[in-house]
Amino acid sequence: MAAKSNHQWRIVHSEASTGWGGQEHRTLAELVGFQQRGCDVTLIAPVASRIYERAVAAKISVQPVVFGKLNFSLNVIHLTRWLRQNQTQVLNTHSSRDGWLLGIAGRLARVPLIIRTRHIDVDYPNRWLSRHAFTTLADHVLTT
Repeated sequence: MAAKSNHQWRIVHSEASTGWGGQEHRTLAELVGFQQRGCDVTLIAPVASRIYERAVAAKISVQPVVFGKLNFSLNVIHLTRWLRQNQTQVLNTHSSRDGWLLGIAGRLARVPLIIRTRHIDVDYPNRWLSRHAFTTLADHVLTT
């Protein structure tokens, strides 16, 4: 049996999807699991999303965000500042929109570890550009 660590990780997950399916279920399960292990966890998601609602019910800290092209630059600035102020140590993005937004903000905030979780196998229209979401904007990629 592994010794219990006294170190409390500050972990942030992001999810842009407003629906509820396997991806969102797994993301919330990870947040709850890490919180039960003593980590400081936060979810960044749209207020109108099902995962936001369920995270609140599970007593997970939530940070609201409105994903969209019009406020992308302002969101990057706001979230960069927020990640720095909260001294985020691990950032895990789960969708394309939040992967780009939080990936950029995480790099600017100098988050030590950025993980991109890929939940589904789909082709991307521009593979060259999409590759950056999984390389430049992430230190590791998890697949389910």
